[in-house]
Amino acid sequence: MADRAEQRRADLAEVFELHAAGRTKVVYETRKLEEINQSFDDVLAGTVPARLVFQL
Repeated sequence: MADRAEQRRADLAEVFELHAAGRTKVVYETRKLEEINQSFDDVLAGTVPARLVFQL
């Protein structure tokens, strides 16, 4: 078990390094908070292609 946890930490560190180097990109979509109910429906339907960020 410890080996797997160590490998996950190493993998995560590598991902952070890649992101810091500009080799990854966070894909997100901004929505109004008033669209929260529709957003949940969209997530459950699998039609959201990215992370959702809500404007307050």
